[in-house]
Amino acid sequence: MRRLLTEVQPYAEKAERLQLKFFGGGLRKVEAMVTKSTAFVNLMADPLLHELNEAVIGAESLLNGSAVFILEKGGRDQTLHHDGTIYEPMLPRDPSGPHHLLVFMWAVTDFTAENGATRAIPGSHLWPADRQPADDDPVDYLEMPQGSFAVWLGSTYHAASINHTNQARVGTQMGFSAGCLRPHEAHLLLVPPLVARDLPINVQEVLGYRA
Repeated sequence: MRRLLTEVQPYAEKAERLQLKFFGGGLRKVEAMVTKSTAFVNLMADPLLHELNEAVIGAESLLNGSAVFILEKGGRDQTLHHDGTIYEPMLPRDPSGPHHLLVFMWAVTDFTAENGATRAIPGSHLWPADRQPADDDPVDYLEMPQGSFAVWLGSTYHAASINHTNQARVGTQMGFSAGCLRPHEAHLLLVPPLVARDLPINVQEVLGYRA
């Protein structure tokens, strides 16, 4: 985690706070992490991730997107959302259907309720398509020490919360999608063959280098 922080620092310093109201006002984001951090690649090569992907979304999953989120003091809660919206309406939300997105969030620094830990609504992956989060829905704060990770289905409502401390809360996210879907990031362009050939085989495959 410390090495990932060091490797992402030059990119984080250039990243501006995300301005859309949706993001809450306290977030900076660094994307396309595979070519920016060897520590990130090592995390992504962990066989456990690939075993979970195969169990939940099927064989031959693809990296949907990757990012480091730097949450600084101030702003407001991020809007609760689910990641499957990027495929709607072509792929409607269907709680009875197969899962097609799985998201991992690693705590690069400690996650606490005080410093803006990701919050999620348990059971929201079972909601029908027309249900939206309400003020009285129970919310869990994903509090976890540095080096831990949380994993949730792409249909789960979640969001960053407010950082009330003077230290940035940093997390790195890697989302995976079913192999039949076009990923959010174009990894065959972001990670060209001359770079990809030196990566672990399981990382090459989820980038799309697979027969």
